[in-house]
Amino acid sequence: MNGGISKGANDYPHGTRIQIAVDSIEETISKAIVNGAMVVREKMEFDEFYLASLVDPTGIGFGLIQSKQD
Repeated sequence: MNGGISKGANDYPHGTRIQIAVDSIEETISKAIVNGAMVVREKMEFDEFYLASLVDPTGIGFGLIQSKQD
């Protein structure tokens, strides 16, 4: 599994955020929603990757990241 840990944004969700690398960010967001997650930042596009921020059903924030180089 790939990913990373970074300081979260100044808005919700607060604090440190774990970023999980995924093959398909859209598919993973859909699965997360079905399992009770809430999207707090829709998929964003950057030069080399896509990123989205979610919160799990217990309120823990996490990020999904998909490389454009796959």
